[in-house]
Amino acid sequence: MKRANEPKFAVSTRWLLASTLVSIIVALVAVFAWRDITDQRSNYLAIQEERGVRLAASIAAVMADELYNGDVAQVREVALIFREQEGLRSIEVFGAEGDLIVGADIDRYLTGSVGDPETMAVIAGGRPVSGREGSLVVVTHPVLAGRQLVGGVRLVFDDARFREFSARIYRELAIWAAGFLAVGVAVSLIVASRFTKPVRALAAASTALADGDQDIRVEGSGTSELRELGSAFNAMAEKLDTSRKEVASANAAQTQFFASVSHELRTPLTSAISFADMLSHNKGHNLTKRQLSHLDVIRRNQQQLARLINDVLDIGRMQAGTFKLSRTEFDIKDVVSEIVENFRPMIGAKRQDLRVTLPGGEARVNADRARMVQSLSNILSNASKYSFERTLIKLEATVAGRTVVIQVEDQGIGIPVADLQRLFTPFFRAKNAANSGAPGTGLGLHIARSLILQHGGDVNVTSRLGGGTTVRITLPLAGDEARGNAKAA
Repeated sequence: MKRANEPKFAVSTRWLLASTLVSIIVALVAVFAWRDITDQRSNYLAIQEERGVRLAASIAAVMADELYNGDVAQVREVALIFREQEGLRSIEVFGAEGDLIVGADIDRYLTGSVGDPETMAVIAGGRPVSGREGSLVVVTHPVLAGRQLVGGVRLVFDDARFREFSARIYRELAIWAAGFLAVGVAVSLIVASRFTKPVRALAAASTALADGDQDIRVEGSGTSELRELGSAFNAMAEKLDTSRKEVASANAAQTQFFASVSHELRTPLTSAISFADMLSHNKGHNLTKRQLSHLDVIRRNQQQLARLINDVLDIGRMQAGTFKLSRTEFDIKDVVSEIVENFRPMIGAKRQDLRVTLPGGEARVNADRARMVQSLSNILSNASKYSFERTLIKLEATVAGRTVVIQVEDQGIGIPVADLQRLFTPFFRAKNAANSGAPGTGLGLHIARSLILQHGGDVNVTSRLGGGTTVRITLPLAGDEARGNAKAA
């Protein structure tokens, strides 16, 4: 008994759940940390803005007398002292006319500020103005000596230190998150791999079982669910194997029974046919016409019974694998012409029109000629039998590549769609065919298809109820029969 390649292990889903939970927690921590840092930054800038207003007021108070007296050197000294304040990016000091007296670390927020209308408006207004520009806080404050406007000061604060702090937090958080995520992914992949391997092994075993390998089994190891699934598969395989053996035994017994019965029937039937033939000669001229007519009926029924016995014997040999073909090379057109001549009386009796189309050149096949005649006769017989009077039957033989295509098309009663799949089953007849009153055993198409398949060919049937049937036969040309047999196998 073969075992599918399934690894032995014991896996708990807790590892998978734990790694997933850790990943979720890390993601939530990162989200909340980002939101918290964003809020803290906003608070930091608000504090810087309040602090900037107070600092600007202090600088304005200190510089008031220097600006009033025009002591530029002292103004610059004061600006340099206050420049060391934490978070202060730059200081600008303007005169009463908007002229720039001190500009430390002039940047894009200060460029072109000399005579800037907005700055002048703030200074002239006599009240401090503060605001945020992105990550910067800008405070503009007038400088008054008593009630006289003598200038203004503008301070720019940034969040560089806060950004440095938050960047460090982000880096550490990213490292921890990446580490936890990597561990979670690794654990998930390992657990998933250990789950998928036995499942794939079970899928492979199922495919092998479907392909006919009745000995395939899987190891019942792993988690309880996988062990239960493996046990259920093995139980199913055991039942299928038992059923297969029972069916094979029943088929063998049936084949043997048919062979025995057919053999026992052929012996007395052969004698009866011989005596009927002798009587039909009427050498003593002592049989009336009516008696001779009755004798013809007996002979026809005997021949029909003999064909049925031969068909049953053929099926038995095919199922037992003892059926042999006597191959010779011949032109398939000769066989088609022979069959057409044989069926002229039958087709003529129903006044049907048989149109035959044959290829211009040779279409040589390596086949059992007698069996080809038998197969094509069965198919053409059905076309005539299940077609109405005065209808058209087309028989066309063509060469397509390295194959011969023989197609028989009729305008008969057709075949129900539900019966098409069972059409080649032994002893099966479509419902409308069985109700038509036409004689038949349900063996003709089965034998015809089996013979064609043994020659490396194929048979396909298309039909429409009440609209006729088309049977398409393909056979390999001489020299390609080995390839056809391999394909059929």
